[in-house]
Amino acid sequence: MVGPYRDQEAAGIVMAQAESREAIEALIAKDSYYPDKAVYTIREFQANLIADNVTSFRGK
Repeated sequence: MVGPYRDQEAAGIVMAQAESREAIEALIAKDSYYPDKAVYTIREFQANLIADNVTSFRGK
């Protein structure tokens, strides 16, 4: 999932799933805005509760 913050200009969040941290770092390294214009903080997240209608929030 990718989307902008509504309360901070030129910022957003990327939620990604990968086999390892190294795989995420390799993906970030391919971003043409990194490291000169984009700053990434990698955090591990465990989704304990996922709503059935997650996709219905697209674009809202």
